Amino acid sequence: MNRLALLIGSDHGGLRGVRHDLAAMTQALRVRGFDVRECPPAAATRAGILAAYEGIIADAGPGDAVVVYYSGHGGSTEPPQTEPPQPEPPQPGPSRTRPSQTEPSWPADLQYIVPTDYDQSTADDFRGVTAAELSVLQSRLVAVTRNVTVILDCCHSGLMSRDVNLRLRALRGPAPYAWVRAHLDRIQLRTDLLPVESNPHAVRIVACAPGQRAFERPDNDGLWRGVLTAQLCRALAEAGDAPVTWSGLLDQIRYRVTGLMFEQRPEAEGPADRLLFSTERADLLNSLPVTPLDVPGRVRLDAAALLRVQHGDEFMIMPPGRAADDRAHRVGDLTIDHVAQTSVAGTVSFAADWSAVPAGARAVRTRVTAPQITVRVPTGDPRGGQVLAALESTVLARPARRGAEWTAEIRFDDSGGVVLRDRIGPLHPPYPDDARGYADLARAVLIHAQATQLRRLIGDPSYPLGTEVTVDWGLVVDGAEHPPPPAGSPLTPASRIYVTVHNRGDLPVYVSMLDIGLSGRVSLLMRGTPSGRLLPPRSGYTYGRDDVRRELTGVGLAWPTGLDPAHARTETILVVLSSAPQSLAALEQPEIVQTREPDRGPRPPDRDHRAPVGGSRLRDLIDQIATGGSREIDPNWPDGVRYEIHGIDFEMTPSVEERPR
Repeated sequence: MNRLALLIGSDHGGLRGVRHDLAAMTQALRVRGFDVRECPPAAATRAGILAAYEGIIADAGPGDAVVVYYSGHGGSTEPPQTEPPQPEPPQPGPSRTRPSQTEPSWPADLQYIVPTDYDQSTADDFRGVTAAELSVLQSRLVAVTRNVTVILDCCHSGLMSRDVNLRLRALRGPAPYAWVRAHLDRIQLRTDLLPVESNPHAVRIVACAPGQRAFERPDNDGLWRGVLTAQLCRALAEAGDAPVTWSGLLDQIRYRVTGLMFEQRPEAEGPADRLLFSTERADLLNSLPVTPLDVPGRVRLDAAALLRVQHGDEFMIMPPGRAADDRAHRVGDLTIDHVAQTSVAGTVSFAADWSAVPAGARAVRTRVTAPQITVRVPTGDPRGGQVLAALESTVLARPARRGAEWTAEIRFDDSGGVVLRDRIGPLHPPYPDDARGYADLARAVLIHAQATQLRRLIGDPSYPLGTEVTVDWGLVVDGAEHPPPPAGSPLTPASRIYVTVHNRGDLPVYVSMLDIGLSGRVSLLMRGTPSGRLLPPRSGYTYGRDDVRRELTGVGLAWPTGLDPAHARTETILVVLSSAPQSLAALEQPEIVQTREPDRGPRPPDRDHRAPVGGSRLRDLIDQIATGGSREIDPNWPDGVRYEIHGIDFEMTPSVEERPR
């Protein structure tokens, strides 16, 4: 079995990270035995990309592992809203010959990648490579070998970055819809090779969810890199030879990427339960191999980063062949006291009849500490000690190591005040350099940490919801539904939105919604049903509809008082779907920009407001984010509540009158 990889890089539009991405991916794949072929920017024209893809199809053989990677811009175009869809005109003369007798029904949103000669496109010669063309090429490749992985580090947004330290992998000016539509009709694609949903035989790693944006940014060495590519290469190195699935790997990558910029959530599509670069399927990574060290009782857990293991986490060491629920036969218990870049270590407390860890033992996590964000703090300033003391009072945050990645930073402004900033800008007006100011700072860090952890939430893939639910949203204009705004059109406080949830399956679900505001405030929406609104099978609910008056009124938006209007920001709505009622009220919190009363310390929200609900994985997760405590992990919880989480992100600016000139 051979291993072949095609790496395509287009630096159209001045992208800085493409060449570094190709170099990093080349190194990451060669370590794993891949024969790497590059299609660098000099060759990445439309014709060059298609020829390179045809070459990899021709050279692949049955059972070969094949990777196709693209780094560059993504584009997307939609028909003008004022133009109604036109039927296909009849074709004079003999009908066109196609392998399929059915004419394709192209989606309204036509997506494509952007070769280096894209600017030479005309109405009769579109130089992008459409998603439909890539799908047909992928189908032809899968017909040769089922071991295919496609990685796309691009997006389909129409914005350019607002920050000199970030650059969007998106196109400034999308091609006219008519050009792309005419191109697809002209090239006569094999429509029988276009999958209805997605190809079930190829794993696809995409930089962001549909409608989101992908970024590139400088790394710690000052080299521009695609955010997805940088974290993918890091995760592959950490995984090593461990039997890791793409789902497990992407969980870690997503966690890290959303910590850097929550507007981007990488996804794994297709058969993501496969082991890396293999067709072999496996359960999600839920245990780790144990390596004894020279010191008696000391052990190391490799690939621990894939489970986001932290200092204080606890594991149960099981002998080979024993199930995780067979606690009576455990080797012992392990508490992590050392965390390195790719592994963790600790000392085993042995059970009776055990004095050493046997070969082939596995570690199953039984207790997890609260995840923390990293905060960069001022160095060389005498007030730094007060900043560190404020962080120590916040269990959900810790100081970032020198040169390491960080989620937020603390600065002193020119007036001497102290400010918490994320990567966009300040999150509040400066707090005074006194005891109350540092208490307010600790509280602001706690609120920002909770908001960051909530944005990272996904469902538990080991316990899926078990029924099909769709979530849609858009604008309300004159009482009617309109689609979400096109990329590049931020909402303002004058906008009104709606969110619709459809339960299309045969099981009832409960729906709750959380709003994560521009400054980090977490609010429970749908306050009339704090433990979730029941959605019977094949029913729907629209947040923003007045059921009494039977009117679609929409929900208004707001720009927090005191938040710097110089920067556009992203608001997030989390739609939480569960198989049983689950209250999210413990997560509510005030604005960062508000200040507490002088006699109140920075503490988590009052947990007494929760509705009494039975235990579940979701319940424990909510409590941990709310309080910063630890939570138990039962690897065989048969009656746990199943849940699924959908994120809706939209960019906002203050009203035109409030924007600085």
